[in-house]
Amino acid sequence: MATGTLMAGLGAALALLLSTAGSAYGTVYAGALAVQQTAATGTYRERMLGFAPVIISGVVSIYGLIMAVIIAARITGSEENLSREAGDRLFCAGLIVGSTALVAGAAIGRLAAKLLDGHAVLALSGRTAKLVNEGTTGASAAGVSDTADLTLLDHEGGATGTASSVRASIAGPIVTVPVILVSIFIEALALYGLVAGLLISYEK
Repeated sequence: MATGTLMAGLGAALALLLSTAGSAYGTVYAGALAVQQTAATGTYRERMLGFAPVIISGVVSIYGLIMAVIIAARITGSEENLSREAGDRLFCAGLIVGSTALVAGAAIGRLAAKLLDGHAVLALSGRTAKLVNEGTTGASAAGVSDTADLTLLDHEGGATGTASSVRASIAGPIVTVPVILVSIFIEALALYGLVAGLLISYEK
């Protein structure tokens, strides 16, 4: 039969594990977005804005760490084993915090993935095809949309780059202030879970 101490320990493990998983998922896609923006834009401000979703994704895991530390302190600070009621309460608190952090991290990751996909579509739009058509010899705009690594030539016939680099430069910054605001509101979901977890774990 599971004891209260065991249930509390499982709650701490879930809080840390789920929040870390959500944070890792969000950081992977947000990091790819930041690298893409760093390569695509030239201003320092735009490059730094690209890393904002990465930082927000990292904050999500901190909520799980906070809850895990609180639960661990309750376990180690008690001279006797926790009661089953107290253990179940701490387990639910850890599960709530971990689950909300997982959802928030996954949502940030999906947002970053959608922005990456939308950036690629925008870069392969008619504006890109027009520019490539003006700077190439013997290549049509339609062919550019199907050939991502087509070598671009200037009017004298010299190679100037690839279509992928032109895509990045034309689409402009991906992460803007509205994107950061959306990421913050998504991250707030994990904060709500932390508040609920703290209230549930509180013992009078």
